[in-house]
Formats: sequence, C-alpha cells, structure tokens
Amino acid sequence: MEERLTRLHSVCLAVLCLSHCSTMKAHVRRGQNYAIGFSIITMAETDQLVIKIVSYNLHGLNNGRSGLSELCNDPNVDIICVQEHWLTPNNLHLLNEVHPEFTGFGISSMSDRLASGVYYGRLYGGIGFLWRKKLSGIYIGYKACSGRILSMMLRLSDGKRLNIVSVYFPCFANSCEYKAELSECLSDIEEVLSDNAEVIIVGDTNFECDLCNVGYLQCYRLLNSYNISHCDGFVTTNNPITYRNDALGHCSFIDHMFVSDSIRKNIVSGLIYDSGTNLSDHLPLILI
Repeated sequence: MEERLTRLHSVCLAVLCLSHCSTMKAHVRRGQNYAIGFSIITMAETDQLVIKIVSYNLHGLNNGRSGLSELCNDPNVDIICVQEHWLTPNNLHLLNEVHPEFTGFGISSMSDRLASGVYYGRLYGGIGFLWRKKLSGIYIGYKACSGRILSMMLRLSDGKRLNIVSVYFPCFANSCEYKAELSECLSDIEEVLSDNAEVIIVGDTNFECDLCNVGYLQCYRLLNSYNISHCDGFVTTNNPITYRNDALGHCSFIDHMFVSDSIRKNIVSGLIYDSGTNLSDHLPLILI
C-alpha cells in the first residue's frame, strides 16, 4: 500500500494448544543483527498450555491505542506483536503505558533518519511486542537498521522451542529497490529460522499470498525451504479482505500468518473480525 494511505489496525490472532506443557521458559540468543529472548510462565495444574498471539498494525500508537486496550483487556491474549507504532527512539517507552497488565518493547524505524539531521514529515514504521507482566523475563531482539523484523523465542518445558516473528514488509513497488528491501527482511527472518525451531511469522506483509505476486513469490521461496506455509486456508469467509479503503476503492488480503507445517494441526479455525473500536481500513484476522 502507498505510505500516504491511512493505515489502521490489522490484527492477526493465533491460539496454539501446546499439550502437556505446564511451564514455558526462556532462552537467550544474540547475533550480529538480532537477539532472541524468552520468559517463564507457570500454568498450575493444567495439561494444556494455550498461547494467544496477536499481530496488530497500529497506524501509529495514538490511532491504535483503543484497539490495543481492547486486546489487552482480553484475559486470553498473552503476546501482541505490533507494527507501525510510529514512535521515535525517545518515545518507545510509551509502549509500556498502554495497559497496566502489559509490558512493552519496541524499535524505531526512524533512528538512522533522525540521526542524519532534522526530519520533516509524517512519522513512520516501527515494530514491537507487548506481553503480559506474568511473562516477565522476556528478552527481545531487534534489527536496528530496518525496524521491520522483531523476534522472540520461547522454550517450552518439553524441550521444544517456538520462535515468534513480527514483520512489517515494505509497500509493494515494481522496482529493484523493493526487491532489495524485501530481501533484507527475508535475510533477517532466515537468521531466526537457522535455529531450526518451530516458528510463527505474523504481520502486515503488504502482499497477497499469490505466486503471481512478486513479493509473495520471493517470500515463498525462502519459507517453503523451511517447511513454513501461510494459514489463509483457515479463513473460510468468501472473498476475505483485511485491508479496505472505501474512499480509494481499494481492498485486499495483505495481513497473514505463516507457521511451521509441524504446528499447523494446532490451528482450529480462522476468521476476519471487526469491532466497535476498529476505525480503520484494516480488519483483524483471527486464527484459533
């Protein structure tokens, strides 16, 4: 989508049922461009751990705050991956002030631009995580040069590891610059995938999952080599759309979830959801 378009919140919610895991604990890893962290959760006297993960394009924290609050008020939501918070580095602390039960961490896409001189124009980009304070101890990594990829790794009590990756891909353009910028994002994702852990990738990809789309084809080639595929098929709505701009007459399905084939069986269904707090041209996508 063009950057000038009004972007409103897009939400992708995953519910994974991880059997016989009463404890989820953490592992820290650091690399040249990213660090992956973890937390410990104790679920007393339960045979099944249910993790709800939400991906949400905010179109700026101020615009998305009401939607974030609604998500945080859902007691079943554990982790929220956010894109386009539009925060400068000195304002990233505001992610900690969204809800009293959540801690926030984010990175800015504007760090290098602001360091190069006075900036004029609209704020843009940025990515982050919000997680319940009961998950204290999470360490999150970042890709500072782009601000488009952020990952978290959870180590479960049965020894399995789960990587959660929040993405905000560049807006599609038929240009070499677009392909190069997307390649950089995919390179960051491949560093996470090199851990050989199960993975959930969620966010605003700015393309439809169609092999005729240059952006998706580039992404598909990487993810398919790691046995990761999209979950669009779980959405049974006829002609599903997650982006809609009535003024411009635009609509498309550009918010997606990709998961390791080994955990697809844990997804029950999918739907496109809207609520009274959704003032946007993006509609929430929920996978259960």
